[in-house]
Amino acid sequence: MTVLGAAQGSGKSFVVTDLAWRIIHKPGLSGWLTDPPPCANVIYVDAEMVPQILNERTQHYNLDQSKLFRDAA
Repeated sequence: MTVLGAAQGSGKSFVVTDLAWRIIHKPGLSGWLTDPPPCANVIYVDAEMVPQILNERTQHYNLDQSKLFRDAA
């Protein structure tokens, strides 16, 4: 589990969306892992963002929607 906190507008959702894409699609984390774990599901909970914006971003990243579970807190 990861919790990310920072000032509003600092880019948290972009970082988390990129991380979710890497977890779901398994390209590895450049320089971090030489043998990435198998593809996994991601549960994304956001207390600030409008759900439609998150949907647009996940579509832009071509995230496998069957592995991404979203919820607005």
